[in-house]
Amino acid sequence: MKKLLFAISVIAAFASCKKQVIEEAKETRPVYRPEIVKSPIDTIEGTKWMYSDDRHESWNFEITFEPDEVLSTTHDDDQTSENDSWSRRGESVFIYFNDKYATYKGQIISDSLITGKATNVNDTTWMWELKRIKE
Repeated sequence: MKKLLFAISVIAAFASCKKQVIEEAKETRPVYRPEIVKSPIDTIEGTKWMYSDDRHESWNFEITFEPDEVLSTTHDDDQTSENDSWSRRGESVFIYFNDKYATYKGQIISDSLITGKATNVNDTTWMWELKRIKE
Protein backbone atom coordinates (compact mmCIF):
# COMPACT_ATOMS: atom_id res chain seq x y z
CA MET A 1 0.00 0.00 0.00
CA LYS A 2 2.85 2.36 0.88
CA LYS A 3 4.40 1.60 -2.51
CA LEU A 4 1.14 2.43 -4.24
CA LEU A 5 0.75 5.74 -2.43
CA PHE A 6 4.39 6.57 -3.17
CA ALA A 7 3.89 5.78 -6.86
CA ILE A 8 0.74 7.93 -7.01
CA SER A 9 2.51 10.88 -5.34
CA VAL A 10 5.48 10.58 -7.74
CA ILE A 11 3.15 10.52 -10.75
CA ALA A 12 1.19 13.51 -9.41
CA ALA A 13 4.39 15.47 -8.81
CA PHE A 14 5.68 14.61 -12.30
CA ALA A 15 2.37 15.63 -13.92
CA SER A 16 2.39 18.92 -12.04
CA CYS A 17 5.97 19.72 -13.12
CA LYS A 18 5.23 18.74 -16.71
CA LYS A 19 2.18 21.03 -16.78
CA GLN A 20 4.25 23.92 -15.40
CA VAL A 21 6.99 23.41 -18.02
CA ILE A 22 4.40 23.33 -20.81
CA GLU A 23 2.74 26.50 -19.53
CA GLU A 24 6.10 28.30 -19.31
CA ALA A 25 6.99 27.18 -22.83
CA LYS A 26 3.72 28.57 -24.15
CA GLU A 27 4.51 31.97 -22.67
CA THR A 28 8.07 32.17 -24.01
CA ARG A 29 7.60 30.59 -27.45
CA PRO A 30 7.76 33.26 -30.17
CA VAL A 31 4.53 33.75 -32.05
CA TYR A 32 4.85 33.85 -35.84
CA ARG A 33 3.21 36.96 -37.19
CA PRO A 34 3.94 37.44 -40.89
CA GLU A 35 4.56 41.04 -41.78
CA ILE A 36 2.62 42.58 -44.58
CA VAL A 37 5.18 43.34 -47.25
CA LYS A 38 4.34 46.37 -49.33
CA SER A 39 4.82 45.94 -53.04
CA PRO A 40 7.63 48.05 -54.49
CA ILE A 41 5.10 49.35 -57.01
CA ASP A 42 1.33 49.52 -56.61
CA THR A 43 0.46 49.46 -60.29
CA ILE A 44 2.31 49.07 -63.56
CA GLU A 45 -0.67 50.19 -65.61
CA GLY A 46 0.18 53.39 -67.47
CA THR A 47 3.94 53.08 -66.91
CA LYS A 48 6.72 53.02 -69.54
CA TRP A 49 9.80 50.81 -69.47
CA MET A 50 12.95 50.29 -71.55
CA TYR A 51 13.38 46.67 -72.64
CA SER A 52 16.67 44.80 -73.09
CA ASP A 53 17.74 41.15 -72.99
CA ASP A 54 20.80 38.89 -73.18
CA ARG A 55 20.00 37.43 -76.60
CA HIS A 56 18.93 40.26 -78.88
CA GLU A 57 21.57 42.95 -78.77
CA SER A 58 19.58 45.37 -80.92
CA TRP A 59 16.32 44.95 -79.03
CA ASN A 60 16.15 48.10 -76.96
CA PHE A 61 12.66 49.48 -77.15
CA GLU A 62 9.95 50.96 -74.96
CA ILE A 63 7.09 49.00 -73.47
CA THR A 64 3.98 50.66 -72.07
CA PHE A 65 1.57 48.75 -69.85
CA GLU A 66 -1.71 50.18 -71.14
CA PRO A 67 -5.09 49.82 -69.39
CA ASP A 68 -7.08 46.61 -69.86
CA GLU A 69 -3.86 44.57 -70.10
CA VAL A 70 -3.00 45.95 -73.52
CA LEU A 71 0.71 46.17 -74.28
CA SER A 72 2.21 48.75 -76.61
CA THR A 73 5.82 48.87 -77.76
CA THR A 74 8.14 50.88 -79.96
CA HIS A 75 9.76 47.72 -81.33
CA ASP A 76 10.47 48.26 -85.05
CA ASP A 77 9.59 44.67 -85.99
CA ASP A 78 6.28 44.52 -84.12
CA GLN A 79 3.78 44.78 -86.97
CA THR A 80 0.91 43.19 -85.00
CA SER A 81 0.84 45.03 -81.69
CA GLU A 82 -2.89 44.33 -81.28
CA ASN A 83 -2.07 40.76 -80.20
CA ASP A 84 0.38 41.75 -77.43
CA SER A 85 -0.83 41.74 -73.84
CA TRP A 86 0.25 41.66 -70.20
CA SER A 87 -1.01 40.57 -66.79
CA ARG A 88 0.13 40.82 -63.21
CA ARG A 89 -0.31 38.53 -60.21
CA GLY A 90 1.25 39.97 -57.09
CA GLU A 91 4.88 40.70 -57.90
CA SER A 92 4.82 38.48 -61.00
CA VAL A 93 4.45 40.11 -64.41
CA PHE A 94 3.53 38.22 -67.58
CA ILE A 95 4.03 39.68 -71.06
CA TYR A 96 2.72 37.96 -74.18
CA PHE A 97 3.84 38.84 -77.72
CA ASN A 98 2.18 37.74 -80.96
CA ASP A 99 -0.68 35.72 -79.46
CA LYS A 100 1.70 34.07 -76.97
CA TYR A 101 4.33 33.15 -79.53
CA ALA A 102 6.69 34.41 -76.81
CA THR A 103 5.85 34.49 -73.12
CA TYR A 104 7.82 36.64 -70.69
CA LYS A 105 7.61 35.80 -67.00
CA GLY A 106 9.16 38.30 -64.62
CA GLN A 107 9.35 39.63 -61.08
CA ILE A 108 9.03 43.21 -59.93
CA ILE A 109 12.34 43.83 -58.18
CA SER A 110 11.83 47.50 -57.37
CA ASP A 111 9.77 50.44 -58.55
CA SER A 112 12.22 50.82 -61.43
CA LEU A 113 13.24 47.24 -62.34
CA ILE A 114 11.46 44.11 -63.58
CA THR A 115 13.51 41.04 -64.57
CA GLY A 116 12.64 37.64 -65.90
CA LYS A 117 12.92 34.80 -68.37
CA ALA A 118 11.25 34.52 -71.77
CA THR A 119 10.34 31.43 -73.76
CA ASN A 120 8.96 31.14 -77.28
CA VAL A 121 7.01 28.32 -78.92
CA ASN A 122 10.30 26.79 -80.14
CA ASP A 123 11.49 26.45 -76.50
CA THR A 124 14.16 29.09 -77.00
CA THR A 125 14.77 30.97 -73.75
CA TRP A 126 16.50 34.21 -72.77
CA MET A 127 16.76 36.55 -69.82
CA TRP A 128 15.27 40.04 -70.02
CA GLU A 129 14.81 43.17 -67.99
CA LEU A 130 12.71 46.31 -67.97
CA LYS A 131 13.99 49.59 -66.56
CA ARG A 132 11.35 52.17 -65.78
CA ILE A 133 11.33 55.37 -67.75
CA LYS A 134 10.47 58.24 -65.42
CA GLU A 135 8.12 60.75 -66.94
